[in-house]
Amino acid sequence: MIPLNNQRVGICGIGHRALSTYLPFFKSEVATSKGYELVAVADTNPDQLTKAHLDMSDLLLFESFEEMLSVVPLDYVILASPDHVHYEHILLALAKVKHVICEKPMVIHSAQAHQVLLELNHSPSSLIVTHNLRYLSLNSTIKSLLNQRKIGQVTVVQFSYHLLPGHGASYYRRWHRYMQNSGGFAVTKSCHHFDLINWWIEDRPAAVSGYSHRNYYMPDLYVEGKPSTTIPKDAELDDTWVASIQYTKGALAMYVLHTYSTFEGFHLMISGTKGNLEVKYDKNSTSNYQITFNYLDGRREMIEVQRESGRHSGADQQMLEHLFNMNADDRRCSALDAAYAVAIGDAINRSSSQGTIVQIRDVFPSLV
Repeated sequence: MIPLNNQRVGICGIGHRALSTYLPFFKSEVATSKGYELVAVADTNPDQLTKAHLDMSDLLLFESFEEMLSVVPLDYVILASPDHVHYEHILLALAKVKHVICEKPMVIHSAQAHQVLLELNHSPSSLIVTHNLRYLSLNSTIKSLLNQRKIGQVTVVQFSYHLLPGHGASYYRRWHRYMQNSGGFAVTKSCHHFDLINWWIEDRPAAVSGYSHRNYYMPDLYVEGKPSTTIPKDAELDDTWVASIQYTKGALAMYVLHTYSTFEGFHLMISGTKGNLEVKYDKNSTSNYQITFNYLDGRREMIEVQRESGRHSGADQQMLEHLFNMNADDRRCSALDAAYAVAIGDAINRSSSQGTIVQIRDVFPSLV
């Protein structure tokens, strides 16, 4: 467990995530009252460093993460850099014996995930990955209800995630549009959802088959949004994904990612030996969440969950307060958990391109 009290913090990567989430947190009473001090930031773009300096004028600024690690005494670092450099930055931080909090995805390939776990086995440092959807009140409640075995043993998970066109198009505008930078939607976006499924049912994936296609975001397509986007010709991403996942304890999952939908959120049905639960999460709704249980004996039950406000429907604030208060519960995402989320995405990419069922042990040899 990371000893966060009275610690000196550095951040690598001063993009939207750092500026909108982490810097405001370190100016908050939660952080300052506990003695957490953000002392340095690193980014290769001087303009981003200027933005950080304007927000917190006493920060030390570096254009090199390695230089920041070498010059500034830090207890731990937050990695909010682009996905494809997480691997390099994690290894640098572990080599300097720093504790690490890393944005998702932890890395973009299974081989990188395997190597990170090997390094952690020989390091006194710790690594936590910020899979913040675990902290959404709806998702935490689903986890608690499944732990109560209200639907018995889980047998089937059906999970479809939807993005509005403006959100989906944003991945084509940014560095995410290159597979070598993000691992595609199956890694950079869907790792969130695979982590949720793994966490909810407390199981590890065994085999994956997947299919993908590019149906909507064609080159030169104009998509309205904030900002509006004309799809670049060099974008490499498929925009429609379907996958099936077999789990080691026997459960099966069907996953769909639809990146040009009429709403933002997910449909979920989890079936078990006593019945099923159903949820529709609409990110832009203001109503409380509803979880519906349908039991095999004919009973029906509705559970209402309070909707929280804030970034990612309150999940970010819950996650930060949890991490920096060291509350001990099962929502913290370990490096191993994050590695399996990446492994599923990697396996889907391989299955889609090769037309085969991919065994997780072939892409990610387990260390446990």
